[in-house]
Amino acid sequence: MFGQLIDRLRNLPAPIQFAGRVVTAFVDNQGFLLASAIAYHMLLAIVPFVVLVVIGLSHFVPVEMLISYIHNLMTGLGENAARFVVDQVSTVYAMRQAIGITGLVGLFVFSVTAFRSVQSALNHVFSLAGAPFQQRLWFRLLLPYLYAFLLALGLVAVTLMIALVDTLRGESVTLLGEQWSLSLAAGLVLAATGFVSELVVFVLVYRVVPASPVKWRHALVGGMVAAVSWELARRVVIWITANLSMTGMLYGSFAVLITLLITLEVAAVILLLGAQTIALYARRNSDSVFETGRP
Repeated sequence: MFGQLIDRLRNLPAPIQFAGRVVTAFVDNQGFLLASAIAYHMLLAIVPFVVLVVIGLSHFVPVEMLISYIHNLMTGLGENAARFVVDQVSTVYAMRQAIGITGLVGLFVFSVTAFRSVQSALNHVFSLAGAPFQQRLWFRLLLPYLYAFLLALGLVAVTLMIALVDTLRGESVTLLGEQWSLSLAAGLVLAATGFVSELVVFVLVYRVVPASPVKWRHALVGGMVAAVSWELARRVVIWITANLSMTGMLYGSFAVLITLLITLEVAAVILLLGAQTIALYARRNSDSVFETGRP
């Protein structure tokens, strides 16, 4: 019925009609159920993943600096959620000597559960029946670990960028005889760095996580849609949870977890809407979503 209603709105601009078809296809593909599964696994994976990153990078970067930068990055999920994640990571890191090899293996396994869930959901959205080939089994098995490694490298790059920009906040330059503060430029660089980082993450997810590689131009379309949507949605979610939410009254000490889970589910919905955009965009242009030859 929802799809028929969208089809009847012929007088709307084409982009709005296309967006309506994306939402309709998302609902028909059980998108909210898939997003809930992804959010649950992301909740399980976020602390183990960050713990492993901190343990690995602590050999090169002071732990206090790492924790501070990770907190700044996590504020995109909300201040309370960022503080919760950082506190848990700090606690586990303080007990790292007691973790042992078995504990490290457990952390590693838990840290990649979200990737498995995302891969299954994207395979469902893209419908691999039309894929010319699928990636080799060994690559599909190693992919979550490779992607976790790439995310860790990305975290290192962003951390170094933040450190570099922070050093410029109190600096100024002389231009045409006037002193110009670099604080505004530093803020703009940080904002641009954050958006570009999100765009790269989304594009790489759409490109390499499905069992058959998605074309770069389609991955870029979906990545742009997802990155812009996430920048808008996360601000709305943070404002609602800070001003209108009743989670603290309803859930007490579990409120932070509930808020974090809601934020992660919004992120998962946006991720799948971007994938659905790719699928319909390719179909609209009579094009295949997938690459036609093995890389």
